[in-house]
Amino acid sequence: MAGRDLEELNTALKAPPHDNATWSLTEAANGLRDAGLDVVWSAEAAFTTAFHDIGALVLFLRMVPWQIPAFDVQTYAPHFRTLHESRAPLTATAHRFALLARTEP
Repeated sequence: MAGRDLEELNTALKAPPHDNATWSLTEAANGLRDAGLDVVWSAEAAFTTAFHDIGALVLFLRMVPWQIPAFDVQTYAPHFRTLHESRAPLTATAHRFALLARTEP
């Protein structure tokens, strides 16, 4: 999971951005190389997901506490109300990456 994962959720709820917003495939690969490993494969992807109702969004945020640490429904209630009244789905981009590294022979 990249550092900018689903950042639109944080923006829409006026929540703080991820602490690791710069975490990326490049940063991870460089860290592994700096540790003496050889990165032999890597890939990244981004896809859009949509939340069509506030209940689904609240459930999601309770299940993934790293998205908005210390998430509390009451704290974000005014923003949920605004989203609900807009009647539009909240779309967000999921950023993912994977890599394979090994010790150099």
